[in-house]
Amino acid sequence: MPPFFLFGLEAINPHKPSDYLKFSLDNEELGTVTPNDQGFWGLGGFSAINPTAENPWRFGTKMAPFDQEFYFLMNLAVGGVNGYFPDDGVNAGGKPWINTSPQASTDFWNGRSQWLPTWHIDENNGESSSLLVDYVKVWAV
Repeated sequence: MPPFFLFGLEAINPHKPSDYLKFSLDNEELGTVTPNDQGFWGLGGFSAINPTAENPWRFGTKMAPFDQEFYFLMNLAVGGVNGYFPDDGVNAGGKPWINTSPQASTDFWNGRSQWLPTWHIDENNGESSSLLVDYVKVWAV
């Protein structure tokens, strides 16, 4: 069985505002993000990416959007067009979709002859290439 790791995200408590996000792996701090007065909008450089876009968090604190309840999204993002998989990236099996495709998920599935062999699904029920989540624990202090 693949090893399991404890990932941590220490965010803010709505009743006790903070000015950072802290990330950890197996209780070892990996990094802290402290946005400036422009918040995560400025930190992400979104105005440079799209100068006509309005900051959707402009009425929040500099910790917005993390200054309110939010959802965790855990996925592999296969077939995604958010830039996590660049079109010119080098990886086993190649990338059977492009980020500008309006049907990237379908392109991914149709290209399964390229990537499916890299998943080794015939070995140990494919567990060595799976996203396995034992549990998710969320609490507020």
